[in-house]
Amino acid sequence: MNSFKQQLQNRAGIAAFAASAVVFGLLSILKPGRQAQPSHILVPIVKKFVASGSHVSPGDIRWVRESRLRPIPAKDLSGYAKVPLFPGEILSPQNLGQWSQRTVLVAVAPTNAVDSGVARVGNYVDVMVASGKGVTWQSGPLPVVGRSLGGGMQPSVDVAMGMKQALTFEQIQSKGRVELVGMTS
Repeated sequence: MNSFKQQLQNRAGIAAFAASAVVFGLLSILKPGRQAQPSHILVPIVKKFVASGSHVSPGDIRWVRESRLRPIPAKDLSGYAKVPLFPGEILSPQNLGQWSQRTVLVAVAPTNAVDSGVARVGNYVDVMVASGKGVTWQSGPLPVVGRSLGGGMQPSVDVAMGMKQALTFEQIQSKGRVELVGMTS
């Protein structure tokens, strides 16, 4: 019996190390006291029709739970509608733009309808009014927000510009050819 006790004493360190390794391994895998909690994520849904270019306020949004989507910070859901928003539609930060109260959307109908087909939403164009004497007026780079390619009407491109610039364009557009230049692709 003494030899058995002596063998246990000689191997006690190895046995203690093995036991602690097994306990450490089990505690690494198991996380006591933590159970998976279902997360409740809210999805923004537009309550009523919001026209393109109109301000979207918190009262226009209804929040619905959806556990499969990731959340969008509420600060990213304010601004102005880039596209028409319809009731029941999921609101996305890509549908909104950050324009000041002094920015307006202007539908520009170029004299050459091909310009409307080339302009792309998200790109920038310069609106120019030219007459026989040369360039009468030029806007500088303006973001293209939307476009209408006909349907029986003259094609047009919707651009965002400052109020003062829009008033000037409205007064001068009939005094020459309206052209879109400097289009990026």
